[in-house]
Amino acid sequence: MDDLISLISNIDIIIKTGGDLLSLVQQAKGFLCTNQSSPQMMATPPQSPMSWGMPMMNPFVPQMADPFQGGAQFIPWLTQLAEQNGNAWVPTQTMPLFGLNLTGIWCPPMNPTDQTYIRQYGPYLNVIAGLYGTPTFFGEGLFNIQQCQVHVVGRYLNGSPMEASAQLFPNWMMQGMMTIANPFGMPMQSPLFMGKVA
Repeated sequence: MDDLISLISNIDIIIKTGGDLLSLVQQAKGFLCTNQSSPQMMATPPQSPMSWGMPMMNPFVPQMADPFQGGAQFIPWLTQLAEQNGNAWVPTQTMPLFGLNLTGIWCPPMNPTDQTYIRQYGPYLNVIAGLYGTPTFFGEGLFNIQQCQVHVVGRYLNGSPMEASAQLFPNWMMQGMMTIANPFGMPMQSPLFMGKVA
């Protein structure tokens, strides 16, 4: 696990393109798939949280129940995307990383209908986004616990690619940027701001 966390902690140096991120995702998935019989390796850090650079998060207070309960119903779509990305493995369960649990619904503060569902299995993430819980986007990515950063790459149902990077803050908010293709196929950046509600 130390090797995987060390690899992901250098994500900002390693990735320059979405292809770089996908390559790193595939390396992480290879490790996790091989070692998924030992989930306790992600339960608590081998050293103190401060030595890992882990954030001191505020206690999370859900604003609603999680209607997706881990998002197992999304696995067929996530598997299809993962297969297109080079490795069809998608975990059937969710698991926090060293006690930090990103699994749940994330929404912009003023728009609870714009819902992003994150499934976390250690440092590996699945992302499902859409309106009113109806998916329009599927992605996979990584959580760098030392920098509190999320990096995701995926596709909308119409085939358009999207990449996103965001910073996690102690108040369970994420802020960052996403890059999508405009109607002419040119990359266009848009701000990303959302908080965990369930």
